[in-house]
Amino acid sequence: MSLTYAVEVLKEIDVSRLIDVADLIYKKAYANGGTVYVAGVGGSAFTASHFSADIYKYASDGVLDSISLTDNISTVTAITNDLGWDKLFTYQLTFANKQDVLVAFSVHGGTKEFSGNLTEAFLQAKKKKMPTVSFTGHDGGEIKKLSTINVNVDSKSTPIIEGIHSLLAHIVIEHLKKRINQ
Repeated sequence: MSLTYAVEVLKEIDVSRLIDVADLIYKKAYANGGTVYVAGVGGSAFTASHFSADIYKYASDGVLDSISLTDNISTVTAITNDLGWDKLFTYQLTFANKQDVLVAFSVHGGTKEFSGNLTEAFLQAKKKKMPTVSFTGHDGGEIKKLSTINVNVDSKSTPIIEGIHSLLAHIVIEHLKKRINQ
């Protein structure tokens, strides 16, 4: 992989989708006192954690609550030990509702083989009428189909997808901060 390849993949991203993500978070969660729940597994858990922190601290100065669903290792291990890996996110979304937003970062987009717990979370969010956002790679997987907004990085390279997800998350945060400070 080269920098040229990464730039070519990045050029295919529709920037208007990133503005749509910021607007959705603003209109649903910020304007209604909701919470932004953020999920990811593996390297994407780091991106989810960083995005959640940036929502709370950088974009909203502590006004908009955001929870990364993999940050509390005691909670993660208790849920996975007692209920199974597939319940990791759905258990934590028990009290979420339609003014909240679920955002997920996933290289494969949730399939039976990879990150099925994300697919389950998106199905639960749909039942709760929660808007959902997914940042995916490869073909977008199952969560692409279940998302209110999907931003897909059309690549099969995990490092390229994860790196671009981090950049895209920061662009969303910048737009959200501008929206909140209008």
